[in-house]
Amino acid sequence: MSTTCSGMGDDDAFKNKRFLPGGAAILTFNHWACTVLESVQDEYDCGWWCYTTLQGRNKKLFTTVGFYRSNKASPSTGPTTAHAQAMRSLENEKLRSNNPKKVLVPREEMVRRLEQKIKGWQQRGDSIIFFGDGNETPDECAMTAGVKRHSMAWLFAETGMEDVLRSFHPAPSTTTTTPGRPIDWIGAWKVPILRVGHFAENYPAISDHLGFFVDIDMAGLMGGVYDVMKLPKLRKLTLDNIVAKTAYVSFVLKQWELHKIAERADALHERALLGIFPTTDFALLNALDAQITEILLGAEKRCSKKLVERDKWSPRLQTGARNILYWRARLHSLTDIATFIKGSLERYRRLALISQEEHDSVLSRNAIKQKLREAWQLHRQCQQRAEEWRLQHLQDRADDLANRQNTKQAKAVKSIKNHEKSRQRFGRIRRANGKLKRGLIQIEVQDPVTRDKVMLTEKELVNDALLARNEQHLQEPNFTPFGTLGDMYHLVDPTNPDNQVEELLRGTAVLPASRTDDLEVQQWVTNLQRKRLDELQLSISSEDFVRYFSRKKEGTASSPSDRHFGHMKVIAQMEQSIVRDTIVQVAATALITKQPLDRWLRCTQVMLDKGKGVFINNLRIIQLLEADLNFILGLVWSKRLNQAASADALFNTSQYALPGKTCNSAVLKKVLFFDLLRQTQQAGSIVDFDAKAAYDSIIPALATVTCMRMGLPRFAGDFMTLLINQMEYSVATGLGESTKTYKAGANPFFLCQGGMQGSASAAPIYNIHHDVSLTTYTEHGTPAVFHHPNPAEGHTVDYAAQFVDDNQQQKSMLGLLRHYSTDLAQCTSAEEVDALLIRVTNADANRWCKYSFCAGGMINASKCFWQLIKPTQCPNTGKIIYSTAAECPGEVVLKFPDDEDIQDVIPRYEPSVANRTLGARLAPDGNVHAEIKSRYDKAKQWSVSLRKAQLSNADCWVAYRSCVCSAVSYPLLGQQCTVEDLSKTQGVMDQIACHALGLNEHFPRALLHGPVSLGGIGVPTLWADALADKLAYFMHHMRVCDDVGRQLTVSSAITQLEIGMGTPFF
Repeated sequence: MSTTCSGMGDDDAFKNKRFLPGGAAILTFNHWACTVLESVQDEYDCGWWCYTTLQGRNKKLFTTVGFYRSNKASPSTGPTTAHAQAMRSLENEKLRSNNPKKVLVPREEMVRRLEQKIKGWQQRGDSIIFFGDGNETPDECAMTAGVKRHSMAWLFAETGMEDVLRSFHPAPSTTTTTPGRPIDWIGAWKVPILRVGHFAENYPAISDHLGFFVDIDMAGLMGGVYDVMKLPKLRKLTLDNIVAKTAYVSFVLKQWELHKIAERADALHERALLGIFPTTDFALLNALDAQITEILLGAEKRCSKKLVERDKWSPRLQTGARNILYWRARLHSLTDIATFIKGSLERYRRLALISQEEHDSVLSRNAIKQKLREAWQLHRQCQQRAEEWRLQHLQDRADDLANRQNTKQAKAVKSIKNHEKSRQRFGRIRRANGKLKRGLIQIEVQDPVTRDKVMLTEKELVNDALLARNEQHLQEPNFTPFGTLGDMYHLVDPTNPDNQVEELLRGTAVLPASRTDDLEVQQWVTNLQRKRLDELQLSISSEDFVRYFSRKKEGTASSPSDRHFGHMKVIAQMEQSIVRDTIVQVAATALITKQPLDRWLRCTQVMLDKGKGVFINNLRIIQLLEADLNFILGLVWSKRLNQAASADALFNTSQYALPGKTCNSAVLKKVLFFDLLRQTQQAGSIVDFDAKAAYDSIIPALATVTCMRMGLPRFAGDFMTLLINQMEYSVATGLGESTKTYKAGANPFFLCQGGMQGSASAAPIYNIHHDVSLTTYTEHGTPAVFHHPNPAEGHTVDYAAQFVDDNQQQKSMLGLLRHYSTDLAQCTSAEEVDALLIRVTNADANRWCKYSFCAGGMINASKCFWQLIKPTQCPNTGKIIYSTAAECPGEVVLKFPDDEDIQDVIPRYEPSVANRTLGARLAPDGNVHAEIKSRYDKAKQWSVSLRKAQLSNADCWVAYRSCVCSAVSYPLLGQQCTVEDLSKTQGVMDQIACHALGLNEHFPRALLHGPVSLGGIGVPTLWADALADKLAYFMHHMRVCDDVGRQLTVSSAITQLEIGMGTPFF
């Protein structure tokens, strides 16, 4: 929604309802809301206009503009009119521009500036529809010769827009309830208009303006037909509805006992444990699972009468409101007996359930007014009863919560109210910042003939294009060595009786002759040997079920079969455990026998816009699995990952996506690398890699081996491989789910791979899988080495830092001694050392590329970058100077692992350039200009959003503390910003805080930021927040003494020597 509202509304002088100005608003509904490109009000903050721009096919833009032009100023107008508000804004603008003598008339300024805006849209190629209250009739615009300057007619003449109201039909005599006042205007520019009309029934609205509508040929305007959005599936079962939950539990338990569900599941599970599970038993297991699904879905249908198309208003409230409309219309009919009035009265009579006798009765004006008063009284009684039912519902929820949490009912009521209040508040904050959930209703594809980008909007075309692209996308890993087309797939193929899985884990596998000279592949395969971990003992209990689903949100999307998280959460809270015990047994039986249930073999691929446009290759795939399948996958693989991390079996010093670690540590590691290069005055280099489709590049058959390397049982790995190879995929967008599907194993020689991004096992599998690449790189790559000033303390050796698919590799001149000591000794000049460092950087980059290729993935060279860092201290000034690319030339070229003729050059940046890494913009030379600008822009964006949203002070304060502060201060942890650096950004933050606290924005900053103990308000500054975060991370890393802690120790020891301090800091 976009509205015309100025920023003056919060001032006490402008709150008199008698003088409130008019305005306009643009609301975008249904699927058109997903095409919104801009939704803005006038930048002058005068409440003059608002606009919404939609983007259609082939970048076609359609801008809808709503405006409000104030009345002419007169002695009778109050001080709070739109004219007075605009005058204040314009006077402030004159002061800022140092032109106080300029005379500004709000009505003329509004038209003049709107003309410039419209011409800008026209030059951009927009189609424009323009509507609003001009507070000026066509006759008032006319002069003896031509039209009055800066009038509404002049605006239409200057911009060339078509006057819709006076072109398609005879000009209306009035556009308001006052005769002879056609003061509303509708204009169009390159818009195919089908018809124009006005709403006859204007009396229900409290407005002096008549309602007009314009029908537009949207298919012709937007370049094609847009299918409507699909509503999400209705969930009748919710934890909050006690009555529905009780009915659900009662029906499920009754059916469980009637059909002997638990006994049948127990018998099948016992046979699976004995290893006796023929095909007939698997058929019985699927039949039992289908019956359980039927019982659960049937129980959900019976527990509530909600319908998808239901009206949110109760029938009594609807009838009461329509009763009011009927008597209001009948009162209006006393002065207007037009035909359409009689028709609308009859329609209201039927909707309000008014009898024909009462409708035909002749009543006086006073009698009708009395009926209207009675209708209002009845409606208020209905509202009061609705509120009582609401309170009763709240009481039932409170009783249930008090019983579960063993607390008092009053506390439970307070907790529920606070939860609802918080949820609504953050919803308002999210809308204020423009963070709206939009369904994908159009995609861009490349025309195979013309190679031009074409927009698709029809559901079938969109789904067909996505299905074809996703299938090809998941087949890309087949071209890697362990893919189905690779020469090493037979080593891990689960269907090959002669596979060498055990040999790979023992380190005795025989590679094909084609890999005899492939050194990187041999190195990678060598590290597939099993780590010294006991095999994971899988035991799945009812307590695991309760623990897993109690942490999940009820609204989590899942389950193509409709056995959604709501079922699982209710079952987890049931007093009797028989239902969840059975569900756990059925799932465990399928896992033990390595035979996924038929219900588990359906996956919905939800397509999301990542913010990079709707081109088909820029979309993200999130895969929705069954809720109980996610439970099994998350429990098994997360447990294995946690145990491996605890036992230090993983390469923990480089992975920061492991339990107990954060991406901030990876940022700090990069900052310390830059600092240590400067302190030791070593030359070094850093390369940032970005993996292409990280989760989708996982090969399940190979992931089985890498997980078994960490102690995962063979049957669990085979289960995962079989599950993915048999999966059937559909796609879902804002237009709904596709009826067509594709199967992963449709072509057994060209399988669809992937780690099922969105599943509970995707992240653990990825971390375990790529531990092989990291371990191999640490054995054969070149590190960054920094010596402690005290030889007894040793030195730090760091190779890489990885957070999910983002990998950064560091190396220094001392690190060359590990593998290139001979080459380094032969260097006779600094230039030769620099050339060697670049050559090693090149070699290691290609080495990592090959290791990633062995794991099934590829490196996206366009998103990678590298920097050569060579600090030199001036002997006279002591200033550190960094060598540029011109002084140390060289480039890093990635060669395609299977075809070295295909090459990509990784972009190189100067040491003064700050590149974004995990949300922080870090420059090797330590400058903070890019980050400061980014923080200022972020703070300004929030300031404008909160001001325009007109949230309450309480909402603004919550937004400030929960959203604004964290969003603005997050990257400052890794920056050396001074108070002066942050002063401009802090000024914006202080304005937000003052407005949220109800203070004047010029409130003394010493009181605003001063401690409460000394009479201040205690609002921390950005610098103080960043300092607190730095201290917290510093203490953490020094205590655990990890790789970042060791770097801190070396850096502080060097600093100690620099300042000449005789005793250690720590």
